[in-house]
Parts: sequence; structure tokens; C-alpha cells
Amino acid sequence: MPIITLYLSFMAPMAIRHSMLNSLRSDLWLILILCLFLVWFLNQLLFSTVHRMFIGRAYKSIKGQVVPASYLHTGFPVKIHILSNQNEPEIHGVMEWLDRRWIRIQTEYIPKSRLKSGLPLEITVVGDTFIYRFNTLLGDENQSENATVLSVRKPDWMERVQRRSYFRIPLNIPAVVNRINTSMDRMYPIRCKINDLSGGGIRISSKEGLEIGVQLRIHFPVEIMNGASFEARVLKCDDAGNNVEFPFRVHCEFLYITEDTRNNIINYCFCVEKKILMQKNELMHRDDTL
Repeated sequence: MPIITLYLSFMAPMAIRHSMLNSLRSDLWLILILCLFLVWFLNQLLFSTVHRMFIGRAYKSIKGQVVPASYLHTGFPVKIHILSNQNEPEIHGVMEWLDRRWIRIQTEYIPKSRLKSGLPLEITVVGDTFIYRFNTLLGDENQSENATVLSVRKPDWMERVQRRSYFRIPLNIPAVVNRINTSMDRMYPIRCKINDLSGGGIRISSKEGLEIGVQLRIHFPVEIMNGASFEARVLKCDDAGNNVEFPFRVHCEFLYITEDTRNNIINYCFCVEKKILMQKNELMHRDDTL
């Protein structure tokens, strides 16, 4: 009897300690799993925060509509701006391929010295009826003799810019303007060249200076909207530099135009913009096949 009592008094604490040890091991595994989940969660939260700070910060000043990136399709013309160096010329390309995480863009040849992984970029995509804009980071690049293929991170969201947002297109087309609402001796025609055009206004190079606030009638050539004419007001007139033929640069805003007329101007700008990008992409592909 004393032996049994001694045995129970010795083994019972051992069993309790063994049970407690097993329970502690289970608790440690649970704590380890919870710690790993917490690390993963904090990593995702940190990445999302950094992404919103450095990539999504442009959306704070968005004038258009924020839409998902599913609106993007292959074949869309693309313009790329390097955000870390505003003096870099824009890069033209075409959207070649995309999946859930990456977009591949074929561009003209770009020296490796201008590119590095993680480079912040602003991408402008010219769609069928809208322009899309987003900021992203460069992943990597593959180069051939005449072209470069860039891989960039696909955004979750992007800005869809209405065509009425008055983006400008460069032009170099002769036109004629004349002052209105002034004396007869000052209403003679003045030769000029259209430098750029938007739905809100126009910039011209003129043979003579025009006073700020003066109202003009601008006569477009036949190739622009069948030779239409519009009234405009001079906002600014400055020296055009070394341009001897047209020494004055004049900035104007359109007056008294209907919404339909403005949309016609914007549609023309949109078509010219897309045509310019498509021509550059065709030249790029042609050079790549030679």
C-alpha cells in the first residue's frame, strides 16, 4: 500500500507536467502562426500605404473620373513621362500585353542609362473614346536594336479624362485672324500660324503683336473643321524668340461657342492626337523589322 501511494504521489505530478508541456507546445505553435499572420498583414498594410503615398498621390488632384484598370486593352497608344526628371522627353509606345499585375509597353529605343527598376512613371493611354492616366513603377526592360519593351506595374485604379478636359495638340498650320469690334482701319487680315489647339483656346504665331483683351476672329484652314471660324480673346502676347516670319506668340481663349462646337474641336484634337501616336508607333515597328 505505501508503495502504491508513493508511486501515485510521484507519477501524478509528472503526468500533470507532461500535459502542461503539451499544452504549452500547442500554444507556442498558435502564437507563431499568429505572429506570421501579423507580419504578413503589416507588410500588406505598409505596401498599400506606400503605394497610396507615392503612386496614388496624383489622384488627389484628379479632375476626371477614377475607373478600374480593366478598361485598358492591348493596342492602345501610350505616352510615358519619367516623373523623377521632368526634363526628359516623353516616350511614345503601344500597349503590347497586360495581365492582372503587369503591363508590357513597346516603345522606341531607349538607352539603358535612362531606365532603372523602380523608376516612377506617369502613363497616358489614348483609348477609343477616352484618355486614361495613372502613375506606376518600372519593373524591367528588354531591348532590341530599334525598340525597348517596358514592363510596368498595373494599377488598381486610374484616371479617366473626359475629352472635354481641353488637352492640347501641337499644330503647324497657316491661318488668318482679324480684329473685331474695333475701327475699320484695324480690321485687316493678319497672317499667322496655329501652334496648338484645344477645346478651350488656341495659340498662334502672328506677324504683328496683338493687344491683351482684343477680340479676334480666327479663320481656320479647310483641313481643320472645313475652314470654320471662331471668335477669341487675346490673353497674352509675347516675343516668339528667333521666329523672324512670325515674331509674336499669342495665347487666346474661345468666345461664344456652343457646347456642340466645342465638342467638335475636342473631337478633332482627339483624332489628331491618336493619329500622331499611331504614326509614331508604325514608324517604330517599321524600324524594328528592318
